[in-house]
Amino acid sequence: MTGVYNGDPAMRVNKNHGVDLSFNGPVFVMSEVGYQFNGLPGDSARLGNYKLGGWYDHSMLTNFVSGARKRGSWGYYWLFDQVLVPFGIRSSNRGFGVFGSVTVATDSRIQQLPLYFTAGVSARGLFDARPRDAISFGIANGYFSNELQRAQRNGLLLPPEGGAQDHERVVELSYRFDLRKGAYFIQPDFQYIVRPGGTGRLPNAAVFGAQFGINF
Repeated sequence: MTGVYNGDPAMRVNKNHGVDLSFNGPVFVMSEVGYQFNGLPGDSARLGNYKLGGWYDHSMLTNFVSGARKRGSWGYYWLFDQVLVPFGIRSSNRGFGVFGSVTVATDSRIQQLPLYFTAGVSARGLFDARPRDAISFGIANGYFSNELQRAQRNGLLLPPEGGAQDHERVVELSYRFDLRKGAYFIQPDFQYIVRPGGTGRLPNAAVFGAQFGINF
């Protein structure tokens, strides 16, 4: 799969209202290949999905230490999900599995978050009475660039209040209630954010939320 997007950061401002389909900004391209294990009838119930992808951003970026301008940056990512312990009949898609991802930006002199990874576990149909419900627990970690930290400490860049940014972590727990055989769902969610903003100035934060969806 390949997608081409408008990489203009100004697209996020309110005046562009989310439906401006122009391509005035720098091009942002993503491409991905994937492989699925045990996805055909008669295969094992240990379904697995593995993907490898990369991106290229044609934006003009600034070296954190030298201040030099450079056009273009790129990176790559790997992600997977794998059922380890299936339960119930094959067609029920019930089981316990693991998931994770790693994202690497290749030039930490111009890219703020050169390393980001996630890991977690998930179970679908854990209870016989609720065969379509899903519960998930995950952790996400982001590490800020060493060059960015050096520039912030040396006064070359104005750091956010609290000092140089080093890392941030999010722990998340969610439960998806599937209702009327998939017609709609409600998914409460809890997140605990460690070192918000990456500086340690702000106290760790608890966040509660929920999603609601309808399948027509």
